[in-house]
Amino acid sequence: MRLGVTGIHHIRLTVGDLEQSRQGWTRLGFALSPRGAYPGGGTPEDAILLRQGALRFLRENPRGGEVMWAVADILAAEAAFRELGLPFATHREVARQSELPEQTVVERFDVLSLPPAATPGLHGELWCGVPPALPVRPEWLAHPNGVSSLIGATVIVPDTAPLQESYERLFGPANVHTTDKVISVRSGRQRLLIASRDDFAAMHPEVEPDDSAGDNFIALVTLGVADLNQTTDHLVNWHIEHEAPGTGRLVVPPTEASGVILEFVRERR
Repeated sequence: MRLGVTGIHHIRLTVGDLEQSRQGWTRLGFALSPRGAYPGGGTPEDAILLRQGALRFLRENPRGGEVMWAVADILAAEAAFRELGLPFATHREVARQSELPEQTVVERFDVLSLPPAATPGLHGELWCGVPPALPVRPEWLAHPNGVSSLIGATVIVPDTAPLQESYERLFGPANVHTTDKVISVRSGRQRLLIASRDDFAAMHPEVEPDDSAGDNFIALVTLGVADLNQTTDHLVNWHIEHEAPGTGRLVVPPTEASGVILEFVRERR
């Protein structure tokens, strides 16, 4: 990775109402961690923590869905940006405050915003944790649906052709591949797919993306589970609409998950 990206730190999704969203994702079988907030008038944020990656939820985020990439060294990433000749915003420190039953915890991150030219079709940032990290409770990772990791996401754009060069420049040609006009960006063990609506429909004929979304949006999030039977049992018991289009996959439509399609896949051992 040219910027030292180690994977997806988290995906941020926009929801209309945090309380309604929290209830919906709990029903889907996720154990949400205590709500966080950004001091200084920042927006409250919910989070689903996973052993690899995380999902976060903001209300009325003007940028829509976002992918935050993890890096080990923000200064090295900043230097790599200069070498690539790309414009960027000066890195900033972000503080996220969570109210635990016994104490208030503040997490700190070094963040570097990526310019639109770096990741066209998607807003992204580089995130690097500043010690001490939030003490993760085992119950925050014990999701009743069996999910343990964030595998990746699929973004829908009007046309992928103009985007490949930008992603190759940022992530390196070895980590960016194209198959039938669908762009695949590898970062560690995770993957971002970028596709047009027509190509997305060809890949996922069993489900339709959110009709109310704009031209560029995160249409699908892929999550890893050890036991798909556990996931199936939870979805059935809670009467959650889903499809099993193939071996080792379950799909939940966007009407059940804040406008995003959920794809559950069996993790590779």
